[in-house]
Amino acid sequence: MKRQALKADPVTRDLVVSGGKLATVKNIDAVLQNCDSAMRQQLGELQYRKTKGVDYFNNVFSGNPNYQLFKFQAITNIENVAGVVRVSQFDYDIIDGELSYSASILTDYGTDTINGRL
Repeated sequence: MKRQALKADPVTRDLVVSGGKLATVKNIDAVLQNCDSAMRQQLGELQYRKTKGVDYFNNVFSGNPNYQLFKFQAITNIENVAGVVRVSQFDYDIIDGELSYSASILTDYGTDTINGRL
């Protein structure tokens, strides 16, 4: 099954316009872009799906962080993206109050990695 999504700029997350039309990404690029978006969703942010997202404020950026719950929520969010088979590796680090992560993801189209900072 082919996957397609509107292309978002990797830095600003703005939709990309090319030749006066909205650009798209397909297959593994679409899945990875959707995984990146899933990692950026705050728990409770989506109006009709309040249980989707990662609880960054209570699990990571709190006085008593729960990194295991953060990791569980992150992997669960990624694995719920259409086209994802499983997360084969997930690493994170917090340096000077900045969370960085890397996820190796097996998709219907092969394996690739997403990286991010929050």
